Amino acid sequence: MQDFVTKTLEEMFDPWPLKPEISITEEDERLFVNIKTGKDTDFHQFNGQPVVALQYLLRLITKKQFPEENIQIVLDVGDFREKQKDNIKSLVYESALRVKASGASLHLRPMSAFERRLVHTEVAETDGVESESMGVGRDRHVVIKLKSL
Repeated sequence: MQDFVTKTLEEMFDPWPLKPEISITEEDERLFVNIKTGKDTDFHQFNGQPVVALQYLLRLITKKQFPEENIQIVLDVGDFREKQKDNIKSLVYESALRVKASGASLHLRPMSAFERRLVHTEVAETDGVESESMGVGRDRHVVIKLKSL
């Protein structure tokens, strides 16, 4: 399957002047696909939507080729996900300080499921605050509030 994913990505990038360096590792029925292009920040625009879209397409193509397999693909371009985790940590730290100082709940911007999960994980490790998701679809977001007694 790794060879198929590599070949598929190379074909996807073929019309572009970008020649990707692709590395794939497998762990617990997940393929972690890391791509470096030399223009990685182009994929980080619009809250990482190009990365998410590329991952979605790759999953569809792979599932069609291997319908019996139950392997999840996690795609990253230029360490976007690691940078995203660092940004979420900073956001949660600053938001928790604001919530503790004001006592008022803070509604964060709408986020992807991946980002919301990162926020909830980070908030769970932060004293004095808790989080919940609110909204539907593209408006789904996290609310950080003082921890209930």
